[in-house]
Amino acid sequence: MDNDDNKPLPGDVIEALKGGSKIEAIKLLRVSQGIDLKTAKEQVECYMDQNKDVFGSSRQRQDSSGGRFVFFVIVIVIAYAAYRYFIN
Repeated sequence: MDNDDNKPLPGDVIEALKGGSKIEAIKLLRVSQGIDLKTAKEQVECYMDQNKDVFGSSRQRQDSSGGRFVFFVIVIVIAYAAYRYFIN
């Protein structure tokens, strides 16, 4: 996707992205441009891919959020196992 012929995203959309809120950025773009969800999502992702130095690749974003959740679950399981081991 060519981000609507390289038309820049509105400032509030870019600020939402910089704040880590991709969903909010898509909502803002839909309202400001009057476009459908799919088009807004494609334009936001295109912008993010064109600015990988700021946002990283889409694959990196997915991996980092999933990795944190798995790490959190592992820590909870280990803590529970240690609690059961030392208490009983």
